[in-house]
Amino acid sequence: YYYPKNVVPLIQQYIAEGNNPDQPGRLVQWLYPRTPVYTWTVPGLWYDIGSKETLEEANRIFARHR
Repeated sequence: YYYPKNVVPLIQQYIAEGNNPDQPGRLVQWLYPRTPVYTWTVPGLWYDIGSKETLEEANRIFARHR
């Protein structure tokens, strides 16, 4: 995720309102009615690293391709 500097006050508001700061997708859902949100699809493979186990799995995959 990339957020421009002008979005920082909105992120602070999101957290101050008691929303979960550990779920970036929910931030985007909250953010888009308040400011323009743009997306970009990363070409190629990507891995969603959401836990220690998925990080370890990604490390194993990338280690095989060195």
